[in-house]
Amino acid sequence: MIMQEETNILYCGHHSFSLISLAGQHSKHSATTWLPKGRIYYVHRGRTAIRRACEFLHLSPETEVLVPAYNCGAEIDPLVTYGVSVVLYRVQKSGLIDLADLQSRITKRTRAVYVTHYFGFPQPINEIRRLCIDRNIYLIEDCALALFSRDGSTKLGSTGDISIFSFPKSLPVPDGGALVINSTDLAKNDWELHRAPFSLVAKETLSLLKRNSLRSASGTRLFPLFWPLLERYQAYTRYMEPPHQALPPDVPKSFYYDEDFTDKAISRLTKRLLKTFDITTIVTKRRNNFTLLLNMLAEAKGIEPLFKTLPEGVCPLYFPVIVKNRVYLYRKLNELSIAAIEWWAGYHPALPWDEFPDACFLKDHILALPVHPQLNSEHIAFIAEKVVAFIREDR
Repeated sequence: MIMQEETNILYCGHHSFSLISLAGQHSKHSATTWLPKGRIYYVHRGRTAIRRACEFLHLSPETEVLVPAYNCGAEIDPLVTYGVSVVLYRVQKSGLIDLADLQSRITKRTRAVYVTHYFGFPQPINEIRRLCIDRNIYLIEDCALALFSRDGSTKLGSTGDISIFSFPKSLPVPDGGALVINSTDLAKNDWELHRAPFSLVAKETLSLLKRNSLRSASGTRLFPLFWPLLERYQAYTRYMEPPHQALPPDVPKSFYYDEDFTDKAISRLTKRLLKTFDITTIVTKRRNNFTLLLNMLAEAKGIEPLFKTLPEGVCPLYFPVIVKNRVYLYRKLNELSIAAIEWWAGYHPALPWDEFPDACFLKDHILALPVHPQLNSEHIAFIAEKVVAFIREDR
C-alpha cells in the first residue's frame, strides 16, 4: 500500500475550519457583500434555490427550460421533480456553450435558459442575455461553481433574471445557498423559510473540523497513520464501468432532490461564517494556486487542462484536467490525501445522453484538482508531482 510506503505526505484534502474561526472578525469584503443587489433568499442548499426558482418563473409541464448538456444532475433534478420539460443544449469539449445550438432549440414553449459557469470560468453571458431578451425568455444564471468570479468588470450572477449560489463548494461552511432575484419584473414572493436540519448541519460541521485536525497533522510522521482513521476517499466503483455500456451509471442518490429541503433556510453557523471570509484573500490565493499548477503541469504527458489560461477576474474553483484513466488517478491521489474529484461522474437517467457525446466525454474524463486557499505552494508542488508520477505509472 502506498499509504505504508509514503512517509512525507502533505494533507491536500478539502477545505476546513476550526472553532477559532467562529470568533473571527467580520470582513468589509465578505461573502455576503459579494452577492448581486437583488432580492436575496438565503437557503439551506443551492438546489433549494433552483426548486423555488420554478415557482418564481411560473414554470409548468407546458413550459421548457433549456439546460446545458454538461451538468451534474443535482441541478437538473429539482426541475425534473417540479415537472418542467427539460431540454438539453450542446456544450463543447472546451466547456463553452454552443450558442448556435442553444438558439436552435428555442421554441414557443421555452420559458427560460439555464446557464452554468463551470469552475468559475464565465460563459458568454452577455450574448446569451441578449438572446433571451430578443426571445422574451428568462435567464437563470447558475453560479454554484463561480462565487467571486467576474466577466470583465461584471460579477457573475448579476446578469441573469435569477441567479443561484452554493456556498460549501467554495467556502468551508456546512451548508448554505442563495437565490437572488435580479429582475424587477418578477413579482415579490412571500417565502417562509424554516430552520436548517440540525443533524445534517452538525454532520457537515464535524467533517470540516476533522479535516482541520488532519491539516494540522500534515507532514508529520504520524500523519500516514492518522489520515486513514479520520477520512477515507470514496471509491465510486459504479463509475468504473466502461462509458459505452448500454445503461450509463446513475448519479449518486444524494444528487436527487429531497422535497424536505424546499423551505429550509441557511444555518445560523454558516451565516456567521460567511461574514468572516475575505474575498480578496480567497481570490488571490485561488488564482495563485491555479497558475502555479498550470505551470507545473504544462509539459506533463497524458493530461490536458480544461482551461489553458486564467482570465482576469476569474476565481477558479478547481483545476480541471482531462485524463484518460480518471478512476485510476482519482484513487491513487486520494490514497495520498489529495482531494481529487471524479467531476460529475454519473448520468441523470431522465436525459438523452446519447445525443450529446461532447458532454459525455467531459463527464467521463474530467478530474478536478484542488486549489483552495488553505493550500500553499508546497501543497501544489506535491499535487503536481504525484499527478505526473501516477500518469507515468499508468502507461
